[in-house]
Amino acid sequence: MRTITVRRSLLILLVSFSLVPVAVIATAGYLVTERMTDRLVARHNRTLAEQARTRAEGLFDKAEAICTVLSDLETFRRLESREGRLAWSEADRAELERTFRGILEVHPEFMNLLFGAPAPGNEFFMVGHRKDGVAVLRTVLDPEGNPRTYWGSSADTAPVSYEATPLVPEARDWFGAALGGDAAQWSRPYVFKTSRKPGVTVSRRVTNARGETLGVLGVDLSLEDLSKYLSEFELGVQGTAFALSVQGDVVAWAEENRVLAVGDSSSPALAKVESIDDPRFPAEIEALVKEGKEEFVHKAGGEKYYTQLVPFRRGPISWAIGVTAPRSHFTAGLDFLRLFTVGVAVLTGVVAAFLAFFLANRVTPPLEALAHRAGRVREGRLEATEEDASIDTP
Repeated sequence: MRTITVRRSLLILLVSFSLVPVAVIATAGYLVTERMTDRLVARHNRTLAEQARTRAEGLFDKAEAICTVLSDLETFRRLESREGRLAWSEADRAELERTFRGILEVHPEFMNLLFGAPAPGNEFFMVGHRKDGVAVLRTVLDPEGNPRTYWGSSADTAPVSYEATPLVPEARDWFGAALGGDAAQWSRPYVFKTSRKPGVTVSRRVTNARGETLGVLGVDLSLEDLSKYLSEFELGVQGTAFALSVQGDVVAWAEENRVLAVGDSSSPALAKVESIDDPRFPAEIEALVKEGKEEFVHKAGGEKYYTQLVPFRRGPISWAIGVTAPRSHFTAGLDFLRLFTVGVAVLTGVVAAFLAFFLANRVTPPLEALAHRAGRVREGRLEATEEDASIDTP
């Protein structure tokens, strides 16, 4: 009987110890899932960041190609420069305007198409998008030789409106950079003066058939297209995508209204990275961009944020295009499933222990009675006793 009691205890102990591997397996599964989740979130964010970089590269390549084609137009090839001034007719301007308009209708990502001639002519010709459609801006010299800038196409018999401050091409950074060479030149991001929207300009020197310099042609590429593309990423309320320059400027953001700095509306500028007050960005984000860091994790407001950065470079432009999102955006369902699995494992172990205890207590008493009777038979005592009656009673 003592042997049976020991076996019952061992049975209960064995089933109880069966909970240990259940706990070990559940813990190991939790740790493996955590590590896999970190990798999957990082890979997801990096894939989106690389897609955004590909988008930016496509926009820049297209703008540079258009700039190259326009700088070699037949309209320019046949023009001449006399005494430092461009010798072209209204028919030449009308032809250039039609060409510019046709390109802008097909490529809304281009804000303006520009052409400027150097001093003493200082002539400036621009066709660009406005709220009410495509408009033409021109800078010409008045009879006194002073530059005047006005809005109005070649079809207008008189200027529509004048700009208070003349737009002289030589005062623009994109003009001087391209005038001294044959390669396309890129400006750093800035806010366009006329449209007050963020963008960059690619420019190229224009020559006639004899190789004489006529001026510079430019293509204003709006960065709103990149911001709109970033806004299409499904990152939840707490996730976002952005492009930051190593100079500390915000050049694109899924939340477009945050690209421009809050301040004087008469002179808009790009927002500075150092001014970002957002828990989705760590305090050292500007330093991380300058260091070329490509991934980092930080915690804010009880959330764990994963950020992936990919570099983008073109001429003087050096950006970091990034995607950041909280872990909970990806693991809301997974966390529930993990807790559910662990709970089921623990519950299963508890139920198994209870059943083992219950069954041990149901099976052991009859075995003990049988062992007791076998002992009496072995001793030659065959008479029934009150103890036997109590054992037989259900």
